[in-house]
Amino acid sequence: MLSVDPNAKSRDVTPISRIN
Repeated sequence: MLSVDPNAKSRDVTPISRIN
């Protein structure tokens, strides 16, 4: 789950997503 997916962002705000 290292890739930043649009669905993942909407579903859960992960630290990796926040960086991007």
